[in-house]
Amino acid sequence: MVSENPNLILSGIIALFWLCLSASGMAGTRGLNPNESWVNVSGSVVSTSCTIALEDAWQSLDMGVIPAKKLNQDGVGNQKDIVIKLINCSLAKQSNSEYQLPVRITFEGQRDLKPHWFHLSGSTQGAALTIHDSRGYLVRSGESLPAIPVYGNGHELKYKLSLIPNGEPLSPGNYYTALRFKLNYE
Repeated sequence: MVSENPNLILSGIIALFWLCLSASGMAGTRGLNPNESWVNVSGSVVSTSCTIALEDAWQSLDMGVIPAKKLNQDGVGNQKDIVIKLINCSLAKQSNSEYQLPVRITFEGQRDLKPHWFHLSGSTQGAALTIHDSRGYLVRSGESLPAIPVYGNGHELKYKLSLIPNGEPLSPGNYYTALRFKLNYE
């Protein structure tokens, strides 16, 4: 017959609680010594990526001065190069004589009217910025370009920035924009 004494039931619940607590405490210890515990650590070692040369990490470009009429007539304004130099690369051997590290670059900035146009802030209206890589790929904000094989230290990633009319009425003035890039190694 089961006792209906509330004190006896409460005592049983407390005893069961302490038994479970003691058992869970022993699961984290090695042996029976309560002053000894252990930590399981695991991980992996991977090759490090490249470093961006300090002179290339922050770049400021002056796109120069162009008459609004010329920008409208030519369809493209001043062009400037951006070079990102990679140094201290840890390269993986791909074949008997070739070392390479595939890298993808993503540029980010405020989009203009089209996904591959970067918005310009300031008093100028009707112009945008485009970026092409050395292989001819058009950069879209937030989208990775196809992987580039990097061979050896000192590899240079080259891009061309172009000022273009964006189809809106062009008004003269000053402009600026900020672009960020990130490199992902495969």
